[in-house]
Amino acid sequence: MRAIVYLILILSTTAVLSGCIKKSGYYDAGQKKRIEQLTNKKWERNYRSTYYGYDVHEIWRFGDNGKGSWRTITTYTDGGIRDTTTYFSWAFTTPQFNVIYMDYPRYWLIDKIDANKLCIYLTYEDPVSVSGQERIYQEYTFKPKEEKEKRGVSQSNPK
Repeated sequence: MRAIVYLILILSTTAVLSGCIKKSGYYDAGQKKRIEQLTNKKWERNYRSTYYGYDVHEIWRFGDNGKGSWRTITTYTDGGIRDTTTYFSWAFTTPQFNVIYMDYPRYWLIDKIDANKLCIYLTYEDPVSVSGQERIYQEYTFKPKEEKEKRGVSQSNPK
């Protein structure tokens, strides 16, 4: 019985992850656009942990190969800094490509995405099949390299 449960678990995980970018065949125009909007960018956000009082800078990267990384740079009240990177596999779980599953596990339900902004609801179970669960709203931004370089130059050479 236990072997059957493990087999079902392995097959269902494989099915979810195979729905990712590695799909064989063709994507429709909406799916292609969503892949281009999401992948090969650094999605960033800053926030202050109100409970613990430290500052966090997050950087999420989604590769077009179904692999990704999540980097957190935490600055504590005593000035200490912790820099951690976690690697994961990810997949879209709906034909509209509006739900992302990451394998540690977490889901992102995409509320809005464009060239520079990604708004999501974070859940720990599938937001399509599990209703009534806690959803955490988060906003991420993408800043093109040129924009960051301009800000760096203007900050180092004030007028």
